[in-house]
Amino acid sequence: MCAHIHTPHTYAHFTHTLHTYTHTVLCDVIAMAGLFVFVPILSPYLLQKFVLDPSEIGVVSSVDSMFYMLLGLFAVPLFEKCGIPPRPFITISLVIAGAGYVLMGPAAFLTTPQLWITVLGLGGAGFGCALTILLTYLEMMSVARELITSDENEIMAIPGLIAGTVACALSCGELVGPLLGGVLREKLDFAETTTTFGGVLVAQGILLFLVSTIHTCCRRTTHR
Repeated sequence: MCAHIHTPHTYAHFTHTLHTYTHTVLCDVIAMAGLFVFVPILSPYLLQKFVLDPSEIGVVSSVDSMFYMLLGLFAVPLFEKCGIPPRPFITISLVIAGAGYVLMGPAAFLTTPQLWITVLGLGGAGFGCALTILLTYLEMMSVARELITSDENEIMAIPGLIAGTVACALSCGELVGPLLGGVLREKLDFAETTTTFGGVLVAQGILLFLVSTIHTCCRRTTHR
């Protein structure tokens, strides 16, 4: 049955159109790395700077996961039900995540470190990264609806191929995030590390906006 559904034509079509998803997949990788980049650096920082005990560190560290859970329950159904285009909000969520990281340190040009500011920054980073991850899947499905044919086998197979691509991107982010956080922390202090990665997230958001704008302009020109 699986062999019947996943036809060579389906794989060829998906591979041919994969370039359409490239920047969206990259957002997935960076956003998931954003949820894991502070894994090796946050606990030592909280212990050293604010002298928190393990249970308090656990509570603070769970803030980003809380946003991931809540957004999964409410944001995705809302976007689907209302037909809201996800791509503009992916850009916004990346910028929010970047701002959260800048605040988490906080960056030297902002203010002196305080626990509530770090928690607020962690919440912003978690919210932005989690929303990016959830919306990228919706964006890829939205693009797929425009690209797939009326072939029944292809309609059934493409969502599974997209899910596999997203899972691969998320796993890559989980791998890269802690490694990147550890390497940056060896060279920089905590505030500089979070600010640097915040800049990466904001830059990716701006890049996605530019790519989306160019792509939209090209499509309008083509259809004239």
